[in-house]
Amino acid sequence: VTDLRFDKTTPYDFMPDIKVHHGFWKAFAELIPELEKFLANETFHGKDLRITGHSLGGALASLCAVHIQLQGDKFKFRSIQTITMGEPRVGNVRFHNVYMLAIEAAWRLTHHADVVPKVPFQSFGYFHTATEVWYSDERYKPDGYRVCDGSGEDPHCQNSIFWHNSAEDHSYYVGLLLGSEGCPKEYMPTAKDLAILKKYNETRDHVDSLSVHLPVNSTKDLAGW
Repeated sequence: VTDLRFDKTTPYDFMPDIKVHHGFWKAFAELIPELEKFLANETFHGKDLRITGHSLGGALASLCAVHIQLQGDKFKFRSIQTITMGEPRVGNVRFHNVYMLAIEAAWRLTHHADVVPKVPFQSFGYFHTATEVWYSDERYKPDGYRVCDGSGEDPHCQNSIFWHNSAEDHSYYVGLLLGSEGCPKEYMPTAKDLAILKKYNETRDHVDSLSVHLPVNSTKDLAGW
């Protein structure tokens, strides 16, 4: 749970113009030691890294992607890609610019009038990363999306809705209930699924990509911002 402060911090002394949400960075910084230890595994050298997250997890995913890229040759991934859902604004325009240069493929999903992507406000100096993919209907439709422009703040996508106040839209993405209230039982892994995953992990030296998901427990966690 992060705090209510919308003030920013400068996470990298060598890039003082990059500023990100203080609480988001604090939450991510706690993960860095174990995360770096895991990602430094030689098994992953030359692989594609895909980082995903919902809500606060989406903010952490974006911070994680930039952090890894700024470490130079410390990590040897072929590419870094992100897919986030219901992600809040993470940093300033400079963070957006560096993010778009550093991340090969970045997709930020938004759903109808989800309130979370509207905070922190642009008037506080925050700016979204791109590329937004907006599911404009309240009910999920697989083909009911629009790929927005690369600005991060496309006025023809979710920004076209003046009043964003839906926590329900925040909880549902691509037809699934997210957060601690989900996933539904039918989406929970079975013993057979776990056996397949175990076999997959045993042969992961032949796999071309690694996916890391950074979660948030529920919409209730957002109350701590």
